[in-house]
Amino acid sequence: MLSILLTILKIIGIVLAVILGLVIVLLLVLLFVPLHYDILARYNDEKPYAKVNVTALFKIVRFRLEYIESVVYQVKVLWIKVFPKAETASEAEPVKPEKERKSKKKKDENNVFDEEDEVSGDPGDLIIR
Repeated sequence: MLSILLTILKIIGIVLAVILGLVIVLLLVLLFVPLHYDILARYNDEKPYAKVNVTALFKIVRFRLEYIESVVYQVKVLWIKVFPKAETASEAEPVKPEKERKSKKKKDENNVFDEEDEVSGDPGDLIIR
């Protein structure tokens, strides 16, 4: 009878140790994996514009906020839109045509390093990276 009780307590102890270990690993990952953020703010012709992108866990978790006329934001985990959820099919993101999704780079196009930064010349821009 005592051996059955000790076996049950041993199993409960192992399960609790595994759960505690997973929680500690999750906390360590959240503490030591860096956040990446890009902030662009602009004020032209009395019209403010702001864009914020924050990614975490190697772009597994993404947050995007944009302000033009009103605030638009979304949170994605992997490829799933977590917040705000689309209530109807018209609010869901449109599917891109096949040509746009698989556009190949032409040989005469320049890459990112060949071009100058497109927003670095404007004195009204604030860019934080």
